[in-house]
Amino acid sequence: MIRWFAELLGVSADAAVAPLFILASALIGAGVAIWGILSNRKIARLKNSRDLLLDFNSDPVVDEFEAAYSSRLKKAPKHELQQLATTKLGERDSHLIREMLNRYEGMAVGIKNRVYDEMVLKESLYSTVIDTWETLLPYVEERRRQTGKHTFFMELEALVRRWRKKPLTPPQQRQ
Repeated sequence: MIRWFAELLGVSADAAVAPLFILASALIGAGVAIWGILSNRKIARLKNSRDLLLDFNSDPVVDEFEAAYSSRLKKAPKHELQQLATTKLGERDSHLIREMLNRYEGMAVGIKNRVYDEMVLKESLYSTVIDTWETLLPYVEERRRQTGKHTFFMELEALVRRWRKKPLTPPQQRQ
């Protein structure tokens, strides 16, 4: 290889050794730099995911939604959820539903754009997100129907479909 490189440069084999070492050093340096950038991106996604979970855990709107969800919304008939979609912004349950769906939509957009680590959030929120989506789907469908905007919460819907397609594996079934 050194002879070939020397011929390419038009120099002796001894004179070609130094440029080869410089080239090899540059390639190694570039590889380390690329690895560092990719590693930092992964660390940033993990940190952003942790921060999002901490924000969810300390958000009073999330707390209020969870209380309303467990006491009323989860048990509400489909027509009541559809009715909430037509309620003016002042109605508290309607407001809480929109706020929570907006938070989950923001999370889904962040996952899609690689701001958040999907597996961290899936392992932390899988059941909550899936159950909430299934319960509130009549609300979402009614909002879409009324406004003619079928893009409401579309990233959240795509995330739920993806998670359902590949559900979490219980610990006893993991290898």
